[in-house]
Amino acid sequence: AMDEASGELEEKKTEPALEKEREALYYLAQGKEGLAAASKKLMELAKKGGKPLVGFLQPRGGTLPGGRMGFREGYVKIPEAHEYQPPKEFRQELLEALKEKYPEIYKELIKQYYRRLTE
Repeated sequence: AMDEASGELEEKKTEPALEKEREALYYLAQGKEGLAAASKKLMELAKKGGKPLVGFLQPRGGTLPGGRMGFREGYVKIPEAHEYQPPKEFRQELLEALKEKYPEIYKELIKQYYRRLTE
């Protein structure tokens, strides 16, 4: 929606741009609400289980400093495609799965899926 709004603004069409911006804001608000709800559920599960959360989710006041809503903030390096080599077990599991029977109508879709996984 923001891309469309940007295009409309470049063409000096303010009314359609405003509509697309409102649509983008709606989707951002929905995403924010969804993340807040998911965070709340995770925190509740952690409290029920009596186990601390690991990774980036930490309840406020926990042992690690937390950011907004209990999420740790900071830089995370995302590896490039060439920097990641899937585990040997994963590759083996894919090869074994290829041997299993599946409905013929899914044949091409499954081939495309596995091709993308190995690229």
